[in-house]
Amino acid sequence: MGFEGTDFSSSMRSSPSRFFRERYSSSKIMRFRIPLSTSYRGMELTYSSSSCRDSSIMSHGSNRNILRPQYLFCESELMYPCINPNYNSRKYQYTYGQSGNSIIKFDVEKGHTLIWRGENEFWRPFRSMFVPNPSGRYEDDGILITCVSTSRGDSTKAT
Repeated sequence: MGFEGTDFSSSMRSSPSRFFRERYSSSKIMRFRIPLSTSYRGMELTYSSSSCRDSSIMSHGSNRNILRPQYLFCESELMYPCINPNYNSRKYQYTYGQSGNSIIKFDVEKGHTLIWRGENEFWRPFRSMFVPNPSGRYEDDGILITCVSTSRGDSTKAT
């Protein structure tokens, strides 16, 4: 995700919640399922909001197919999503991301969320990294590491 100029950092200092609501309130978590067993020429990705939970492929003429995403979570803005790295390129159940002053854990199979918020609105988590437990048996067995900054003063806390 890129930001033009210094608007991002100066807006974060003055009113972080308003900045995210105004600029990123429409971001969504989507999953595209691409069938690898069939050859599709002219695959077109579309962002239709007709269904929040279904992913599909539709034929459109003889040479074009439309791939529609599954919207995993439709109600919140999300930045910097991550998953357990042991599940890269595999089916996974949990994804984590930042939204305003919160860290959110999404259960993409059941649609459940778990939200952590800082002590006040000025604490902002940034890009997180999931570190799996080496002897863990479950996908969400591990720790989520993130940096949390505050727009009051210049201290940064690692949490």
